[in-house]
Amino acid sequence: MTIRACTVVLLLVCAHVFAAEPSFGPIIEGYGPALKSLLSDSAYRTRFGIENPNTELLDKLASAGVRFYVCGQSMAFGGVVKEELSDKAKVALSAMTMLTVLQSDGYALLH
Repeated sequence: MTIRACTVVLLLVCAHVFAAEPSFGPIIEGYGPALKSLLSDSAYRTRFGIENPNTELLDKLASAGVRFYVCGQSMAFGGVVKEELSDKAKVALSAMTMLTVLQSDGYALLH
């Protein structure tokens, strides 16, 4: 998930998309196995014994204008509570509803 996100952000920066549309910014929706990438360091350490290796990358992506959302359904299935998420992540009802709303607002879904 994170390598693809960096590639997309880099391409958008090179294409001057952010300069042309300052209100535009990529959104990353974490669901399923990708949910663990958006855990806080302490929650990641509790679950996996190490700090979240994605924290620095999340910080850099966030500073480049990327917004992060987590699927609430994946959280429920995985036993993750909001307090365990990175401070960069917000909770969406579900990935499916979030993606549908974003696409109706003009966003494109990239896998």
